[in-house]
Amino acid sequence: MFSLSIEQIAKIVNGQIEGNKDIVIKRLQRIEDAGEGDLTFLARMEYEKYLSQSNASGIIVPMNYKNSPKANQAFIRCEKPYEAFVSLIMHLENIRNTPKSFIHPTAVIAEGVNIGENVQIGAYCVVAEGCSIGNNTVLMPNVVIYENVSIGNNTIINSGVVCYQDVQIGNNCIIHSGAIIGADGFGFLENKETGEFTKIPQIGNVVIQDNVEIGANTTIDRALLGSTIIEKGV
Repeated sequence: MFSLSIEQIAKIVNGQIEGNKDIVIKRLQRIEDAGEGDLTFLARMEYEKYLSQSNASGIIVPMNYKNSPKANQAFIRCEKPYEAFVSLIMHLENIRNTPKSFIHPTAVIAEGVNIGENVQIGAYCVVAEGCSIGNNTVLMPNVVIYENVSIGNNTIINSGVVCYQDVQIGNNCIIHSGAIIGADGFGFLENKETGEFTKIPQIGNVVIQDNVEIGANTTIDRALLGSTIIEKGV
């Protein structure tokens, strides 16, 4: 939940207001479902049929849209309504995700861990020896970080993620809940005579470069030798 005046939103999206300038917006919503206090957008004319019946308080519309808002509405006219709406979502998410320094009292952090500025570490996180956590990085509750892991700046690691030893995570990354980074790969040596398999220690690591987003419940195994690398921008 947020609260922004229609004038504040118009400045954020670089649009022009038409209609009631006293409106306050508290939610973003699809045009089909928008009601009082909601902001929506009209980017494609096939959705115009919903607008005549809509009680949305604010609508981002094309600059050349021919109709006018109702008495209890405001239009924000933009060249590209969808892009303007997305830019507002990104603005709100940046505000929501801006970290403030906080370490929950239930978090277990080894001595000597290097923690940057404005880092959040949530409840029941575990951070082992030799780790470093960059500026503005967030560990949500129940994250486990093994030994000698480095995490860059502006990275978000969501609940339930486990990073095994020696993992390197870059800047501006997002790792979603349940991901396992750096577990052993399937390395076994077969004895041809007995048919038995001997596990081969996986002594490599995982390197996740900058600007990478990893989906929920993803597993990225460590290399036998060297590194499993997820390159930047993936």
